[in-house]
Amino acid sequence: MPQSRASQVDLASTPYYHCVSRCVRRAFLCGSDPYTGKNFDHRKQWLVDRLHALSDVFAVQVCAYAVMSNHFHLVVRVDRELAESWSDEEVLERCGKLFKNAAARADQLTETQRAEKVALWRDRLGDLSWMMRSLNEWLARKANKEDECTGRFWQGRFSSQPLLDEAAVFTCMAYVDLNPVRAGVAERLEESEYTSIQARLREASRRMDGDEEYQDGEASSPAGLMPFTGQGGEPGGPVLPMMFLDYVQLLEWTGRAARPGGASMDGPPPSAIRRLGIQPGAWLATMSRHGLSHAGALGTCEELAALAERHEQRWVKGVGLARRLFRSAA
Repeated sequence: MPQSRASQVDLASTPYYHCVSRCVRRAFLCGSDPYTGKNFDHRKQWLVDRLHALSDVFAVQVCAYAVMSNHFHLVVRVDRELAESWSDEEVLERCGKLFKNAAARADQLTETQRAEKVALWRDRLGDLSWMMRSLNEWLARKANKEDECTGRFWQGRFSSQPLLDEAAVFTCMAYVDLNPVRAGVAERLEESEYTSIQARLREASRRMDGDEEYQDGEASSPAGLMPFTGQGGEPGGPVLPMMFLDYVQLLEWTGRAARPGGASMDGPPPSAIRRLGIQPGAWLATMSRHGLSHAGALGTCEELAALAERHEQRWVKGVGLARRLFRSAA
């Protein structure tokens, strides 16, 4: 039975979510279609460019992304408090990036109507569903125009997986960033086209080559991506609580086993595995197969139990994986 959107996006439980959208037609979203011989690689850049544009509009920070042949993954943080802090003028300015003449149209309303309209737009700018709608609908229209056809482009509404704690966030980010490696279309992180890890590595390389400030191996995060600890960002703003080099080490160690025919890991796991309380064997098994997006909510057993209690349910999907993957806090 499908879950309601309210149960999938519950900001009282967590601001972090793993989102997936899949194409409905045989013709691929991106990449090469073996049936028609057409290549749609250019659409990957459409999606990345639109995602970066929306990150400047919505109060939704992008942590990780991967654009594959017929689907894409996102890991995001929804910052409703940020949207509430914006002035009416900033709300109108941001809406103007999505809708032409938004401010001019608002000025034509009565004072009460204008206030109601701004309040509605502010709420939508802090809403994950509206951000995904602005991404998917835009891409569907553009692809349909190119294909000279009409009809559904996506299987349905995007799926959203709550990420309930720090370990869950980094587990899902790694799973997303390693998609091309796991699928066998890339051998190395630097070759993982249209992923957030490639964008982050290219930014780090660019800054090193340009002799820009680069302390302790950390560089600023690329535009449109949430920074790691030590990568700056907005003063007092949210950061991913891990050093970027530790995250890269985690991905490289995992990727050697996640790729098809990958080797088993004989050496000690990265420090991030131990710090996050993750079971190394279960981690490698999870990263080496497809299925994390179907695991339900992701987090420790304690966090899953708390989520079930808030929703007045006996249990929530994901307990089996949590028992294998995360050490108990007890």
